[in-house]
Amino acid sequence: MKKIFFKLTSTFLVSIFLSNCGIDSNSLLLDEATQLNNEDSYLSEFNAMGKSEKRFSISFKNKLTPEYINKLENKLNTKFTRIIPQIGIAVAEKISIEEPNSKIESSFKAESNVEDFEQVNLVKLEKIMAESVDIDDSQAKNQYHLDIIDLNKAWKTTLGKSNIKIAIVDSGIDLNHPDLRKNLIKGKNIIEPNKQPMDDNGHGTHVAGIVGAVANNGLGVSGVAPNCSIMPVKVLTNGKGSDIDIAEGIVWATDNDADIINISIGIYTKSKPIEKAVKYALSKNVVIVSSAGNDSKSSKIHLPSMIKGVIEVSATDKKDKFATFSNFAQQISVSAPGDKILSTLPTYNTEITAKVGKKYGILSGTSMASPIVAGIAALIKSKDNSLSNTEIKRIIEYSSVDLGKKGYDPYFGYGRVSAYNALKF
Repeated sequence: MKKIFFKLTSTFLVSIFLSNCGIDSNSLLLDEATQLNNEDSYLSEFNAMGKSEKRFSISFKNKLTPEYINKLENKLNTKFTRIIPQIGIAVAEKISIEEPNSKIESSFKAESNVEDFEQVNLVKLEKIMAESVDIDDSQAKNQYHLDIIDLNKAWKTTLGKSNIKIAIVDSGIDLNHPDLRKNLIKGKNIIEPNKQPMDDNGHGTHVAGIVGAVANNGLGVSGVAPNCSIMPVKVLTNGKGSDIDIAEGIVWATDNDADIINISIGIYTKSKPIEKAVKYALSKNVVIVSSAGNDSKSSKIHLPSMIKGVIEVSATDKKDKFATFSNFAQQISVSAPGDKILSTLPTYNTEITAKVGKKYGILSGTSMASPIVAGIAALIKSKDNSLSNTEIKRIIEYSSVDLGKKGYDPYFGYGRVSAYNALKF
């Protein structure tokens, strides 16, 4: 199998490494150079720390009105470009490039209704290992993670129900993939609202297949919850976006009745928009599952995975060992297989498929572990729709298989998940 390293899963890096993907083929150099030029254009807004030099997210204490917004625009010489009223967040853009950010910040903070002021944060997909694979017919037998989490026994209880909606907040999904489209429902493109949430990277399609690829259809793979509905929410374009895009995606999914939200994305910095969006979703009884990150370290901050109430997922391999790339920390809830996971990929050229192949492929990362847990949450919800998000989190944690040191530990959390055990609760 051809192995390639991509910057693909779920973590914002302060030291952004652009497109140095480690490809060993000279024929790909032209494509990478073109991509670098496109990234330079997008990244021009952000400084070396990944902070926007022209856009700011403002948290307000009280409800925003059009009159108040107009007053602030005129008073502070800014223009509001986006408002998320559900969480009291607005995005302001400075009109004069020359005006110092410090002056704008002090002006906003002097307003009694302003709770917090931040520069908008850049979010990029991180490095991940990928492998091409030849696949012609059903390859469920090659999805080792299905056996490890005892899914075949769990499916005797339920394969999920279509009224249970799993939102994939990611790079979009291939809406025409033959192994996914039966389960796809209306989604949203946060980046370009007038366009469909099509995947231009491949990451989101792979995550979606792990959660909910159709089973027993004679095609490539099966998702963990193959009868549940998948809601595509595109918050990244070409593998890049911002914390405000992610926050808006979480709010949109919540308001459109998502039961579970999978977020295989993360940043290593404070983000009031993401924090408030996650808390909003949790308050609406949404189960939120998020990847721990792929930097092989314990971080003091990694959002949204470390926000209280979120199911943070680290990764294991096919031998039930801790994956070397996975982050770890005291906030880890559970672990799940994330190394060499076979799933769907777009049926057209994207950053991944141009180098790995179309339709199906193998990726490794906590991004792959998180949707396994999201799928288990969907099965639990399908079995008993009356359960709260807190109860589902506890069931997943307490039914997991203890690995590593006895009891809770910062690597495996409460243990490696088991779909069968979870459905026995």
